[in-house]
Amino acid sequence: MASEAVPFIEQNLMPGEWLIASARIHSATVTVPAVLLALPGILLVVGLVLGQNGLPRIILGCALAVFLGLVVLDHMIQRATTEFGLTDKRIVIKSGWVTTQVREMPLGQVEAIRLEQEIFGKLFGFGSLVTIGSGGTRRTCANIADPFDFYKRVQEQVRMVQDLDCPRDVADVPSAGFNVQRCWVPHSSGRR
Repeated sequence: MASEAVPFIEQNLMPGEWLIASARIHSATVTVPAVLLALPGILLVVGLVLGQNGLPRIILGCALAVFLGLVVLDHMIQRATTEFGLTDKRIVIKSGWVTTQVREMPLGQVEAIRLEQEIFGKLFGFGSLVTIGSGGTRRTCANIADPFDFYKRVQEQVRMVQDLDCPRDVADVPSAGFNVQRCWVPHSSGRR
């Protein structure tokens, strides 16, 4: 995945933190509504050809053009002002133009990662990554380009961070009478 430029996140990293992957909203989220702007154009042309009888089509075409134009403008602003970043410590989502919102989730608190891709996402290559943290906190990276690569990078980084939090020696794990989940030790030959 070619990481997209995310200047806000890059400029606001904590000391010692580094950016691993980044993403932006896929361009298809703007392109599809822009292509749909052809429909009001067709209505306008048909209305003009029909003359006086085509007035309702002209009015409908103008109303649809204004509505779809506003949708395209909204999507363009969202795409330009939203950044998704994965650092070695957290997932960061920055959005907003007039007002800025920054949401983050420390990687050590991630309990589940879900990738969602609907039919248009499959066709055009975008999807949403939902991370669920301790306490049910959700962070959604919506409509990102190349979602499977970003998903894989998040999984790898979460596993690495959470493995660092695991005890390194089986003797450190209180196993008597407890259902213990063993930790992956990166420097050994497998699971303990």
